[in-house]
Amino acid sequence: MFDLSKAFLRGLAAVLPIGLTLYLIVALGSWSERTVGGVVRALMGDYYLPGSGLLLTICLITLIGYLARVPIVNLPMKLGDAILSRVPLVKSIYTAIKDIMEFVASSEDDTSQGRPVLVDVSGFRLVGIVTDSSPDLARAGKGRVLVYLPMSYQVGGYTLLIEESALTPLDMSIEEAMRFVLTAGVRKEQAS
Repeated sequence: MFDLSKAFLRGLAAVLPIGLTLYLIVALGSWSERTVGGVVRALMGDYYLPGSGLLLTICLITLIGYLARVPIVNLPMKLGDAILSRVPLVKSIYTAIKDIMEFVASSEDDTSQGRPVLVDVSGFRLVGIVTDSSPDLARAGKGRVLVYLPMSYQVGGYTLLIEESALTPLDMSIEEAMRFVLTAGVRKEQAS
Protein backbone atom coordinates (compact mmCIF):
# COMPACT_ATOMS: atom_id res chain seq x y z
CA MET A 1 0.00 0.00 0.00
CA PHE A 2 2.93 2.31 0.75
CA ASP A 3 4.27 1.97 -2.81
CA LEU A 4 0.84 2.74 -4.23
CA SER A 5 0.52 6.03 -2.32
CA LYS A 6 4.11 6.95 -3.16
CA ALA A 7 3.46 6.26 -6.86
CA PHE A 8 0.29 8.37 -6.70
CA LEU A 9 2.17 11.32 -5.15
CA ARG A 10 4.93 11.04 -7.78
CA GLY A 11 2.30 10.99 -10.50
CA LEU A 12 0.56 13.99 -8.98
CA ALA A 13 3.88 15.86 -8.80
CA ALA A 14 4.43 15.13 -12.48
CA VAL A 15 0.90 15.92 -13.69
CA LEU A 16 -0.24 18.84 -11.49
CA PRO A 17 2.22 21.56 -12.67
CA ILE A 18 1.62 20.69 -16.32
CA GLY A 19 -2.13 20.35 -15.81
CA LEU A 20 -2.53 23.66 -13.98
CA THR A 21 -0.37 25.51 -16.50
CA LEU A 22 -2.32 24.08 -19.44
CA TYR A 23 -5.61 24.80 -17.66
CA LEU A 24 -4.69 28.48 -17.15
CA ILE A 25 -3.53 28.86 -20.75
CA VAL A 26 -6.69 27.22 -22.09
CA ALA A 27 -8.92 29.23 -19.72
CA LEU A 28 -7.35 32.55 -20.76
CA GLY A 29 -7.42 31.53 -24.43
CA SER A 30 -11.06 30.45 -24.20
CA TRP A 31 -12.04 33.64 -22.41
CA SER A 32 -10.39 35.86 -25.04
CA GLU A 33 -11.85 33.74 -27.86
CA ARG A 34 -15.36 34.02 -26.37
CA THR A 35 -15.26 37.74 -25.66
CA VAL A 36 -13.06 39.20 -28.41
CA GLY A 37 -13.80 36.34 -30.80
CA GLY A 38 -17.52 37.11 -30.55
CA VAL A 39 -16.88 40.64 -31.79
CA VAL A 40 -14.60 39.38 -34.57
CA ARG A 41 -17.18 36.73 -35.56
CA ALA A 42 -19.90 39.40 -35.77
CA LEU A 43 -17.73 41.61 -37.98
CA MET A 44 -16.27 38.93 -40.24
CA GLY A 45 -19.25 36.58 -40.53
CA ASP A 46 -18.40 33.56 -42.71
CA TYR A 47 -14.73 34.59 -42.98
CA TYR A 48 -14.08 34.09 -39.26
CA LEU A 49 -11.17 31.75 -38.44
CA PRO A 50 -11.01 29.95 -35.07
CA GLY A 51 -8.35 31.56 -32.90
CA SER A 52 -8.88 35.02 -34.36
CA GLY A 53 -10.13 36.30 -30.99
CA LEU A 54 -7.00 35.09 -29.21
CA LEU A 55 -4.74 36.53 -31.89
CA LEU A 56 -6.58 39.86 -31.80
CA THR A 57 -6.34 39.94 -27.96
CA ILE A 58 -2.55 39.47 -28.13
CA CYS A 59 -2.30 42.18 -30.81
CA LEU A 60 -4.48 44.60 -28.80
CA ILE A 61 -2.43 44.11 -25.62
CA THR A 62 0.79 44.72 -27.56
CA LEU A 63 -0.70 47.81 -29.23
CA ILE A 64 -1.80 49.18 -25.84
CA GLY A 65 1.77 48.63 -24.61
CA TYR A 66 3.12 50.76 -27.44
CA LEU A 67 0.41 53.42 -27.15
CA ALA A 68 0.82 53.71 -23.36
CA ARG A 69 3.84 55.93 -24.02
CA VAL A 70 1.83 58.45 -26.07
CA PRO A 71 0.62 61.31 -23.82
CA ILE A 72 -2.87 61.54 -25.38
CA VAL A 73 -3.45 57.82 -24.68
CA ASN A 74 -1.68 57.89 -21.33
CA LEU A 75 -4.03 60.57 -19.95
CA PRO A 76 -7.21 58.39 -19.91
CA MET A 77 -5.13 55.51 -18.54
CA LYS A 78 -3.93 57.75 -15.68
CA LEU A 79 -7.51 58.85 -15.03
CA GLY A 80 -8.65 55.22 -14.84
CA ASP A 81 -5.69 54.47 -12.59
CA ALA A 82 -6.60 57.34 -10.27
CA ILE A 83 -10.20 56.10 -10.00
CA LEU A 84 -9.30 52.44 -9.39
CA SER A 85 -6.61 53.46 -6.87
CA ARG A 86 -9.25 55.13 -4.67
CA VAL A 87 -12.01 52.51 -4.57
CA PRO A 88 -11.84 50.53 -1.30
CA LEU A 89 -10.97 46.83 -1.73
CA VAL A 90 -10.48 47.31 -5.48
CA LYS A 91 -7.42 49.48 -4.83
CA SER A 92 -5.70 46.73 -2.83
CA ILE A 93 -6.05 44.21 -5.63
CA TYR A 94 -5.48 46.69 -8.46
CA THR A 95 -2.35 48.33 -7.01
CA ALA A 96 -0.76 44.97 -6.10
CA ILE A 97 -1.22 43.61 -9.63
CA LYS A 98 -0.15 46.93 -11.17
CA ASP A 99 3.02 47.11 -9.06
CA ILE A 100 4.03 43.55 -9.92
CA MET A 101 3.43 44.08 -13.64
CA GLU A 102 5.31 47.40 -13.65
CA PHE A 103 8.22 45.73 -11.85
CA VAL A 104 8.31 42.88 -14.37
CA ALA A 105 8.06 45.29 -17.33
CA SER A 106 10.71 47.68 -15.97
CA SER A 107 13.18 45.00 -14.84
CA GLU A 108 13.94 44.22 -18.50
CA ASP A 109 14.97 47.85 -19.11
CA ASP A 110 16.73 48.60 -15.82
CA THR A 111 19.55 46.28 -14.78
CA SER A 112 19.88 47.92 -11.34
CA GLN A 113 16.39 46.72 -10.43
CA GLY A 114 15.27 43.15 -10.43
CA ARG A 115 18.73 41.78 -9.82
CA PRO A 116 19.12 38.68 -7.66
CA VAL A 117 21.39 39.10 -4.64
CA LEU A 118 22.57 37.26 -1.55
CA VAL A 119 21.73 39.16 1.62
CA ASP A 120 24.03 38.65 4.60
CA VAL A 121 21.95 38.72 7.80
CA SER A 122 23.79 37.82 11.03
CA GLY A 123 25.81 35.08 9.37
CA PHE A 124 22.86 33.73 7.37
CA ARG A 125 22.59 34.25 3.64
CA LEU A 126 19.20 34.80 2.02
CA VAL A 127 18.36 35.04 -1.68
CA GLY A 128 16.60 38.28 -2.53
CA ILE A 129 15.69 40.51 -5.45
CA VAL A 130 16.54 44.23 -5.51
CA THR A 131 13.26 45.98 -6.29
CA ASP A 132 14.38 49.61 -5.96
CA SER A 133 18.02 50.64 -6.16
CA SER A 134 17.32 54.24 -5.15
CA PRO A 135 14.39 54.47 -2.73
CA ASP A 136 13.38 57.79 -1.18
CA LEU A 137 16.63 58.74 0.55
CA ALA A 138 14.88 60.82 3.21
CA ARG A 139 13.33 57.66 4.64
CA ALA A 140 15.87 55.03 3.64
CA GLY A 141 19.23 56.63 4.32
CA LYS A 142 22.17 56.64 1.95
CA GLY A 143 23.47 53.36 0.58
CA ARG A 144 20.28 51.39 1.23
CA VAL A 145 18.23 49.54 -1.36
CA LEU A 146 14.86 47.79 -1.25
CA VAL A 147 15.21 44.02 -1.41
CA TYR A 148 12.34 41.54 -1.68
CA LEU A 149 12.98 38.29 0.18
CA PRO A 150 10.51 35.66 -1.07
CA MET A 151 9.49 32.76 1.18
CA SER A 152 9.70 29.11 0.17
CA TYR A 153 6.50 27.32 -0.83
CA GLN A 154 4.42 30.47 -0.29
CA VAL A 155 3.21 33.46 -2.21
CA GLY A 156 4.69 36.06 0.04
CA GLY A 157 7.86 37.46 1.45
CA TYR A 158 9.44 40.48 3.07
CA THR A 159 10.60 43.76 1.58
CA LEU A 160 13.50 45.21 3.53
CA LEU A 161 15.69 48.31 3.30
CA ILE A 162 19.20 46.86 3.34
CA GLU A 163 22.67 48.37 3.17
CA GLU A 164 24.15 47.90 -0.30
CA SER A 165 27.33 46.59 1.35
CA ALA A 166 25.40 43.61 2.80
CA LEU A 167 24.50 42.40 -0.71
CA THR A 168 26.39 40.05 -3.00
CA PRO A 169 25.22 39.93 -6.63
CA LEU A 170 24.19 36.49 -7.90
CA ASP A 171 24.94 35.26 -11.40
CA MET A 172 21.42 34.07 -12.18
CA SER A 173 18.21 35.42 -13.67
CA ILE A 174 15.25 36.59 -11.60
CA GLU A 175 13.34 33.49 -12.71
CA GLU A 176 16.13 31.17 -11.55
CA ALA A 177 16.41 32.96 -8.20
CA MET A 178 12.65 32.88 -7.60
CA ARG A 179 12.42 29.21 -8.60
CA PHE A 180 15.30 28.39 -6.24
CA VAL A 181 13.70 30.17 -3.28
CA LEU A 182 10.09 29.15 -3.91
CA THR A 183 11.04 25.46 -4.16
CA ALA A 184 13.44 25.73 -1.19
CA GLY A 185 16.29 24.73 -3.51
CA VAL A 186 14.64 21.39 -4.26
CA ARG A 187 14.97 20.73 -7.95
CA LYS A 188 15.44 17.78 -10.14
CA GLU A 189 18.22 17.94 -12.71
CA GLN A 190 16.67 18.04 -16.14
CA ALA A 191 18.06 15.95 -18.95
CA SER A 192 19.67 17.94 -21.75
